[in-house]
Amino acid sequence: MRRGSEPTEVNSADEPGDAPSDLVELMTTWRAQIDLLVNRDLQVEGGQNRTRDELQENTQQVIDMLLDQNQQLVSCLADLEREAVKRTMQMQKRLQSTANTTRETVRKMSEWGEEIQDIIYKRQQAEHAALEGKYVIADLQKENQQLRNYTDNLYSDVQSLLSIINVARTTGNWEMDCVTFCVISPEEVYGPICRLSAQNPDVTAAMDVKPNMLQSLETQCPASFSESLPAMFTVLDESVAIQEAPKSVESFLRSSSYKVKRRNVRR
Repeated sequence: MRRGSEPTEVNSADEPGDAPSDLVELMTTWRAQIDLLVNRDLQVEGGQNRTRDELQENTQQVIDMLLDQNQQLVSCLADLEREAVKRTMQMQKRLQSTANTTRETVRKMSEWGEEIQDIIYKRQQAEHAALEGKYVIADLQKENQQLRNYTDNLYSDVQSLLSIINVARTTGNWEMDCVTFCVISPEEVYGPICRLSAQNPDVTAAMDVKPNMLQSLETQCPASFSESLPAMFTVLDESVAIQEAPKSVESFLRSSSYKVKRRNVRR
């Protein structure tokens, strides 16, 4: 058994760089109490058969054994305490790192939540805009169809006007009952009767001043008069048609793409 190990134990517990342990102090106190008990036993048993030296030797052996065990126990406890302190520091560092990571994650999740809310709001706006766009497209398609129908009707009316003009150029008469207009009214094409005298005062005056001129011409030369009369009315009706037609038809008639050819009259 080892003796005199007390200073070694104290020094091992108080190594530089290590924190002082309460277990070493507990061991010192416990050793003092054991010494006190051993001294008391020696005083009581001093007068019996066993000599004082034997008792002291036996007691010292027991004390050394106990001190050795206590030394090992205290060393283990000191090592456990140091390991516990180290692990506690590591756990504190890990907890701090986890707390920082958790804090950063919560902050990012909050930002992501705001971004998701913005995306949801933008999606709702996009859906609303898409719905309004569908309504607008439906209205535009409806309006486009109406404009197509109106354009087709105008085209039909223009063709009807051209057929009327061709008939007037051929026969010298406006055939009002042979054509049906879709958009343009007959008043827009022919105009009221009262407007003829206002727009052509010279023709009307000539017809009023000389009412018997046509009859005399027809009596004198019926063949040449029958041939020249349609041409004369054709020229007259073309000028009246240009004056009486709407502006769109007038622009079409006066354009370079449509030319009114006068009919050659045999003299």
